[in-house]
Amino acid sequence: MSGDLLSDLEHDHVPLSRAVGDLRALLNDETPELRARFAARIREVRDLVIDHFGKEEQGLFPFLAARAPALAHEVRALASAHDNICGGAVRLAVLAEKDGAGFHAALPLVRSVFERFEAAYTEHAKVEVALLRRAQAALTADEVRQVAELTREL
Repeated sequence: MSGDLLSDLEHDHVPLSRAVGDLRALLNDETPELRARFAARIREVRDLVIDHFGKEEQGLFPFLAARAPALAHEVRALASAHDNICGGAVRLAVLAEKDGAGFHAALPLVRSVFERFEAAYTEHAKVEVALLRRAQAALTADEVRQVAELTREL
C-alpha cells in the first residue's frame, strides 16, 4: 500500500473489477466452452473477493472503528455488503460446477444471480470509496501510514 487509502483501494480493485467485467462478457457467450470458462473465472473472482474483503475486515475495518469511531456504522454496513457479495460469488461458483447441459439449462438463473452480484459489487465499490475519503480526512498522516502497513502485512 502506498499510504494513500484511495489509491491503494483502486489498485486492489483493478483485478477484481476486470474479472467481474470478464464474467459479464462471458455470459453473453453461449458456446459449449462457456461453462468451463465461466467456472474458472468465477472461482478466481470468489477467491479475490474473499481475500480482499478479509484483509479489509482484519486490518482496515478494526483500525477505522478504533481511530475514527464516527465511521463505525459505515464500516459495519460495508462488512455486511461483503457477506452479500461473497455469497453471490460462492453461489455463482456452485452453479458453474453443474455439468455442461445443467449449466446451460441454469443460464437464466446464473445471469440473474450475476446481475445482483455485479450490482452489489458496483455499489459497494462506490460506498467504499466514499468511506475511505472520509477516513483519509479523519486520520492523521501517521495513522494512514499505520493502517497501510497493517493491511500490507495481511
